[in-house]
Amino acid sequence: MMINRLKYSIAAGCLTALSATSSAWADTTYFNANQTYRGLSDSPFWTGSAAMSAGNFRVENFEDGLLNSLGVTGRGGKVQGPSASTDSVDSDGNHVLDGQGSSGSSYLVQPNANGKSKAVFTFDSHALGHLPTFAGLVWTDGRPDAVVTFKAYDASGHIVGRITTRLGDSSSSGTTAEDRFLGASYSRGIARIVVTASLGDFEIDHLQYGFAAFAMSAVPAPPSLALGAVGLLGAGLARRRMMRALG
Repeated sequence: MMINRLKYSIAAGCLTALSATSSAWADTTYFNANQTYRGLSDSPFWTGSAAMSAGNFRVENFEDGLLNSLGVTGRGGKVQGPSASTDSVDSDGNHVLDGQGSSGSSYLVQPNANGKSKAVFTFDSHALGHLPTFAGLVWTDGRPDAVVTFKAYDASGHIVGRITTRLGDSSSSGTTAEDRFLGASYSRGIARIVVTASLGDFEIDHLQYGFAAFAMSAVPAPPSLALGAVGLLGAGLARRRMMRALG
């Protein structure tokens, strides 16, 4: 009887660990920020103008001087129009791929009293019909010695995607070679995305979101959960062999 109780306890623990791995992590994918971004065709979310026309894909490029796309609000920054120091996505403004973003607009985020910068974009499920299943933005400028962190949250406030990286170069004149996309896909809905820099100001552009599932680099299960599940499974098999031997 003791062996039976132990076997069932181990099996229940194994199922719990596997369930936690699946529900918390397996449904999230993210773009890894290693690819340059010059326009919508470089977005892992972009599926063409038909998706945009149907409302399944929305992009805020700030070119009208406002953050006014349906179903999203932002805080922490302000829209910056064309200028010598503006760093928009390359083809915005003059519609030419020339390595310069100064002819377009961007969303400028400046540091607080502690020197850190943060932008928060929140999605309205009522306005959109439901929460977007993917969301992201393009980081266009910032200090190269700053740590950039992107996080995506579900409706309960749980983190469902995280990217931490270092981006940037020493230029502040609108160059675009350092532009990178940061985003996440989560089929149960993304309620909020947050991007921060550990030092100095930064700019973003092409805030985008919509409804679809995309195959990108899968976020791995946390090692502690995965190893725990494997260990419990092995223990369960060992107990089963013991019971067969006892006959």
